[in-house]
Amino acid sequence: MILNSAYTKCPKCEANFSYTDIKPEKISKSEIWSDGFYMAPMRKDLIKFAKCPSCNTFFWLQENSIEEPTDSNGIKKLDNSWFIDEISSKEINFIKEAFRAGLASTTEKEMILRIKLWQTINHITRKYYSQGLLKTIKQKIFTTTDYKNSIKQYKSSVPLKLKNIIRLLNILKLDKNKESNYVLFAETYREIGDFGKAMVFCHKARKLPKSDSKRIRLLKRHIETKSKTAYKL
Repeated sequence: MILNSAYTKCPKCEANFSYTDIKPEKISKSEIWSDGFYMAPMRKDLIKFAKCPSCNTFFWLQENSIEEPTDSNGIKKLDNSWFIDEISSKEINFIKEAFRAGLASTTEKEMILRIKLWQTINHITRKYYSQGLLKTIKQKIFTTTDYKNSIKQYKSSVPLKLKNIIRLLNILKLDKNKESNYVLFAETYREIGDFGKAMVFCHKARKLPKSDSKRIRLLKRHIETKSKTAYKL
């Protein structure tokens, strides 16, 4: 992975900030999930937006990027608010607040936020399903307080997740014939429980010249078993 120091400026109060821009060189050794989330070693999943700690304005980092200021005294460190192993209601509420602040001003930006919200809700229980089958079964049998709380939080977030995915589907339908979205259509329909439509797009994706046959087989199996949860590829 490549770690770069990047700089941005709040569009309202013009405060200067620095943050760590982490760009993985390869993701072949990472955990890749059906909802598009991937986990690389030592990687923080850096979101593309932030809330200015000086004036509470939400803004897109790259959209307001600046060159490294010559005077480093006026630069504040902008902490990442979304960490791989610390997903809680705080992070979900952070994204909801970004929506309320009008950060989804374009279709593309709304898609980014909705996919991030989808992944964040799934991530509440993701760590329990990335440990391998035997450890997952053991966790369910010998339930810990942390596991119980995570399941409770996930279940309470399901209505928001479904509402968010349905809106994401409506955005995708604006370009429903775009072949690169076939798998995404299948995964979103699968997670809301519309397995018939999920299978339709699964078959469409399978017929593409450069389709990932292994991923399509795995997707088809999860549709056939009527699974609604995210899974590791």
